[in-house]
Amino acid sequence: MSNTDNKTTIYLIRHGVTDFNQARKFQGSSDIPLNEAGRAQAAKLSKRILESGIKVDKVYVSKLIRTRQTIQPLLDELGIDAEEIDGIEEINAGDMEGVEFNALVEQYPEVMKKYNESPYEVDMPTGESGAEVYKRGSEAFEKIVKEHPGKTVLVISHGFLIQLLLGYIKGTPTSEIGYNVHRNTAVTKIEIDSNGNKEVVYEGDDSHLDLESRTGL
Repeated sequence: MSNTDNKTTIYLIRHGVTDFNQARKFQGSSDIPLNEAGRAQAAKLSKRILESGIKVDKVYVSKLIRTRQTIQPLLDELGIDAEEIDGIEEINAGDMEGVEFNALVEQYPEVMKKYNESPYEVDMPTGESGAEVYKRGSEAFEKIVKEHPGKTVLVISHGFLIQLLLGYIKGTPTSEIGYNVHRNTAVTKIEIDSNGNKEVVYEGDDSHLDLESRTGL
């Protein structure tokens, strides 16, 4: 399935599961690798992409190892490499990183309320704000689109970043962007025409995983 209509196609993919995800700890910018379940998800993701016939022109990952590990099985199959790009890494959650979500609700009730209801407006203690993540994520996205017109690009990123980036792509007012963190290795397809119009073809699709392999946080 090649890109023959001159549209630029971006596949946004969330990384596979880690021990922090499974322990329901806020991961953020902590550089946590995939665990065994995450590596199994990565293999299933690779199989999906290979069997789909997608012609992959470029692959971008964040500086956090879990994104590269998620796409490594596919890179090995295709004999290509991924490039790190600034701006698509997960939010720096500062003091909240490594803490279980239940404890965070007790310790930072107002912050977690924003995190769950209005992520653009959240401001992590000693970390980043949602607005900062939105800005750097959207700038990175536009850079990718500009540099690869008519090509097909895989971007492996993170749950919080992807939800804000999708708000940007859809043109959702920032005050109306709600909680929308996809499950691990879920795939979102975006097409951009020559006039810069963006369309979300499908969103958060993890049909390559069986029920037992699907993970949330």
